[in-house]
Amino acid sequence: MEKVVEANTLLSGLGFESGGTAAAHAISEGFSLIGEMHSFTHGEKVAFCTLVQLILEQRPPEIIQEVYDFCYKLGLPITLADLNSA
Repeated sequence: MEKVVEANTLLSGLGFESGGTAAAHAISEGFSLIGEMHSFTHGEKVAFCTLVQLILEQRPPEIIQEVYDFCYKLGLPITLADLNSA
């Protein structure tokens, strides 16, 4: 449970700090049209979409790496292959 709280806190903070999550929400909406995606939790989709948003916004590499490492450590999806959509 502690890891869930940590992940939620980090990802919520990053979303707020970025001032917008339009790309992440657009990707998530697109995922909703793919039947295989329905088996993933909201949090798993948020983790992946947050990484994509950070990359699209050309955030500093160290921030992207920090989020990537955090998601990897928790076993959250970090690639399309992790979401079985490659």
